[in-house]
Amino acid sequence: MIKSFYNEIELRKITKLYKTNPWLGLQLLICYLRKYPYDFIARSMYVRMSIVIMDLEEA
Repeated sequence: MIKSFYNEIELRKITKLYKTNPWLGLQLLICYLRKYPYDFIARSMYVRMSIVIMDLEEA
């Protein structure tokens, strides 16, 4: 069984939503990272989103 490391379509939806609603985008990204923990691009997006909404402790 091959384990998927990322989902491009789902991540693209999250980034589009993030531009209009950053808090919901961050919550969806947290769920995404639980499913795909080896997606390092999504992890860097998580840090960037945390900084934008001023959650510096989490970033």
